[in-house]
Amino acid sequence: MPAVDIYKILKEKKVLGTQIPVYKSGEIEYELSVDVANLLYCFSRPKCVVKPEQTVHVVEVVKQAHKHYVPITVKNGGHSYAGLSTTNEGILLDLSRMVDVDLKLDAEGLEPPEDAEGPTVTMQGGALWAHVYRQLVINKCDGWVVNGGRCPTVGVSGFVLGGGLGPFTRRFGMGCDSLLEATLVTGNGKEVTVRAKDDPSSDEGKLFWALRGAGANNFGVVLSMKVALHKLQEESVVAGRFNWYPGVDTTERMAAFRQVMHDFYTTEWDHGLTIDSSWLCNMKERNGELGVRFLTYYDGNRDAFRKEVDRLLASSASEENVDNEADVAVAKAEMKKQLTENLKRRSIDEHSARFLHETLISQWSEETLKARPANKSYTVYASFVFTKHDEQGSNYAKITECITKHMDRFRAQFVGEVALLQVTFIHTGGKASEIGREPGPDATAFPWRDGRYIAYIMIQWDEKWLVREMQDFCRDFKQDLAEFSIGKKAGFLNFPDREVCVSEEDRHEAYYGPNSEEVRQIKNKWDEGKIFHRGCLAWAADLRPPGVLAIGNGGHVSSNFYLALVSDSFDCFV
Repeated sequence: MPAVDIYKILKEKKVLGTQIPVYKSGEIEYELSVDVANLLYCFSRPKCVVKPEQTVHVVEVVKQAHKHYVPITVKNGGHSYAGLSTTNEGILLDLSRMVDVDLKLDAEGLEPPEDAEGPTVTMQGGALWAHVYRQLVINKCDGWVVNGGRCPTVGVSGFVLGGGLGPFTRRFGMGCDSLLEATLVTGNGKEVTVRAKDDPSSDEGKLFWALRGAGANNFGVVLSMKVALHKLQEESVVAGRFNWYPGVDTTERMAAFRQVMHDFYTTEWDHGLTIDSSWLCNMKERNGELGVRFLTYYDGNRDAFRKEVDRLLASSASEENVDNEADVAVAKAEMKKQLTENLKRRSIDEHSARFLHETLISQWSEETLKARPANKSYTVYASFVFTKHDEQGSNYAKITECITKHMDRFRAQFVGEVALLQVTFIHTGGKASEIGREPGPDATAFPWRDGRYIAYIMIQWDEKWLVREMQDFCRDFKQDLAEFSIGKKAGFLNFPDREVCVSEEDRHEAYYGPNSEEVRQIKNKWDEGKIFHRGCLAWAADLRPPGVLAIGNGGHVSSNFYLALVSDSFDCFV
């Protein structure tokens, strides 16, 4: 079978008198779209890049891909941790020109009539959360919030389709819980709109269910999404950031630090308070000294925030048995006081629209900068889902011990290198654990509602000579930490692990859990030709475009696989 020149086919097509914006290697728009910050995936080369400007462009591209058996990878914000918004095969569909945001308010403000849908925002599939937050500022929507991403540069569609964890997830649920309607082009080129009010047993109702937490480029190209806005307690919120270096230079202080962090993770915080934490071992700063960065978000006023933070001083759930208990107790009390005082001191209250549009960037400045293609480095990730601490849940004493052990090992192994080991805990639970679980209109495909913290390992370095060693380190660390994740396998679809995505069984267990078979069936219904192969659902065993060889477990690998092996980037895999 001769190779299909999909670029030529699309270049010669006109739709409603307009030419499809398609680009080939060497053209500026192509190179801008394939450029990524993670050097593991910087040589990904799709057959062509399409930057649609209208719905009809998307429809025609999907129809041609379906007709000619060409896979499509959709790029929204390009933030995929596993490089899944890049590809070596087929079409890269870059939605960066479809970024309109439509904010719908009540005629007399934001308060809706009792029978109305309420304030909503409709976003095109290529929009970033920054585009949405800007509209909240322009319209002075203080006291209301969209349940969007922490990093404003994250794409809206990928966020919602993977579940979505926002600053106020604990108050209002996950990002996917706010979804009211989605319009997409499915695998056969058909434009479909699905809504929360669809019959859950209908094909459309099942697709809507799957888009809430198991979407991620599995079923089609999302053209637009409508989500609900949520009313905050007040017009202002409280936000803060504190980098803590506790000075764990003795056995007693290390034991005290682990107990403080154990108590922190097991405290039953109010649903209005979210505290993210990132453990840091940065070999470029302070000789890799152990630190923790805390980011706080509170739906309420500053006085209530301060009282809530003080609850950490009263908590004492530590289980670790240590020598020199008196010295450890003194150090622990001192650390707790230092931490709580600084969490309160390094915080501000401000209008909610400004918080979303400006302050989130300041809180997540490192991650925002790292995501820019101009700031290139090598990066690997692995994610986990930790539950409430009880007999059936995650053991935070052992989790903190595991992290400190591997950070000590990282510090010793990579002396003199420019490298960072970071373990981030994204705070969830609260309302996110209460809704979307049971059959009915609020049901979603996100499987891990018992999660208290969604955590991820991130390892970042500058030089290619360390690729294999860093990947081996991450693999060992991941194996140890996975012991405490749900079922020893749960991960988060918005934070995918490239190695998990290689195996169909592994990725389904990690990201879809008990919903795996239903997700497969919905995939078969709406993308029977399997042209959408990113987002952790592999190409079907019978999909073999020219140049693709079958390998074990129904996976596929292109002729570029052998090049990918050299750098261990696995660019051609889902």
